[in-house]
Amino acid sequence: RQWSLHKSETVPYSIYNLERPNFYLDIPNDRGLATCAFSADGLTVLVGTRRTGVSVVEYSMTSPFDLSTLSGEQSTTDLGIATRYIAFNDTGSKFFASNGTDLREYNLSTNYDITTISALQYLANISGSEMKFSTDGTKVFVTVGALINEYHLSTAFDLSTIGTIQATKTVLATYHTGLMFSADGTSMWRNNGTKFIEYELTTGFDLTTCSAHPINIKNTGTKAIADYSFNDDGTRIIGFYETYAQQFDL
Repeated sequence: RQWSLHKSETVPYSIYNLERPNFYLDIPNDRGLATCAFSADGLTVLVGTRRTGVSVVEYSMTSPFDLSTLSGEQSTTDLGIATRYIAFNDTGSKFFASNGTDLREYNLSTNYDITTISALQYLANISGSEMKFSTDGTKVFVTVGALINEYHLSTAFDLSTIGTIQATKTVLATYHTGLMFSADGTSMWRNNGTKFIEYELTTGFDLTTCSAHPINIKNTGTKAIADYSFNDDGTRIIGFYETYAQQFDL
């Protein structure tokens, strides 16, 4: 099942005018879609699952960051864990996955190609529900309930150089899913199932400068979202949850 709505105005990295998703897509499966990571060109998306046996499913799109052009499954990968978070580094030569109790680093011999994944390179004992890297890979943010913890890496996207918690932020309410930043790190979003909750950071990717209270809260409709991501220019949000995906144009 799929349906679409027309939106005329586009405001990058702004949820002020966000309404219901402009595109909704059923993705029948018995694995529980939980988290997503896009290639830089937006033509490949990896979706992590809540089931062991198939940790990551690869889909392709004929139009960048456009769910309406999503194909069927291209490949599946078993990492031996149920995934709560997945990510690429900035070039697609590394892949990261978390099961909620640790964060794992792998190499990819072909950028953004999960079928070329290496053996486990490093495992960091960091627990959390969701995780996000800063754009330059020198910080990683980890959520624990309503808390967000900030860690620093002395070498970008290298978990072997991760330090201890540098800052902590408590956000509105106790139930949240997903974590998302603008490209410059001055805006941060969490989702409580059906609402996007936005915070402002006066210094990008620095939790010590995060606003004390949300600056914006927007209802996303009746369907929950587990994890979500911006497209390359911040004009679209795509989220996955269990058996469906949603797309919001800004």
